[in-house]
Amino acid sequence: MNIIMPETIIEYKPHRKYTTHRNFYNLSKGDIEDVLWKNSVVHPDTGCYLWLGRIDKDGYGFVKIGGKDLFAHRLSAFLFLGLKLKSKILTLHKILCPHKNCWRPEHLYLGNQSNNQYDMQESMAARGMIRVKNKWVSTDTI
Repeated sequence: MNIIMPETIIEYKPHRKYTTHRNFYNLSKGDIEDVLWKNSVVHPDTGCYLWLGRIDKDGYGFVKIGGKDLFAHRLSAFLFLGLKLKSKILTLHKILCPHKNCWRPEHLYLGNQSNNQYDMQESMAARGMIRVKNKWVSTDTI
């Protein structure tokens, strides 16, 4: 599968080698954006900026900087949405964004756990799922 990246076409290779940086606080915002782009491609259908570096068990992309694992979407919010990295404010994906490893600023917003729960319910409902006994099940199977 080929994914279009700005000015190039590259083959999609998930879990590509990533770069580790020793000290986050010595990096400029331009350096951080370079780290994001060097490990990402643009999805041709959704326009998502997909992180291809390390992915956690839940599907979120992250990079190790200064000995700390930082989520790609939180770095994006730091660069483009004004998030302070030590903040307890959550970086959330808008319902329209189907990829957890997306860091495109237009697909993100800052919120809280209540916003996150609401988005999950809306997203699951849009997929034809309902919650039964603490499990999401398809309305087709009921």
